[in-house]
Amino acid sequence: MCKSWLASNQVPQACSERRVYEDVISPTCLLLVEEWSNEEAMRSYLSSERFRALLGAVKVLGNLVDLRVFETEVLEGGTLTNTSRTKQQKENG
Repeated sequence: MCKSWLASNQVPQACSERRVYEDVISPTCLLLVEEWSNEEAMRSYLSSERFRALLGAVKVLGNLVDLRVFETEVLEGGTLTNTSRTKQQKENG
């Protein structure tokens, strides 16, 4: 499911990076990390039907451990930019 979801071309334009990590010790424990270009777009996505469907699938297939939103500051080439990131952990039961 994750591979097909990641491969879909339905990644919102403001989502500049989306990665899924699998725990080496517990392969049913997954970590989803997304990087967004702006907070407004991220908040819009978090309230979208597509995101609610993803959470519904997680609840049916496993257990949502937590959902965290971080704001980071990235220094690239001497220019300070703000980036919003979402982080989800899912553990299958």
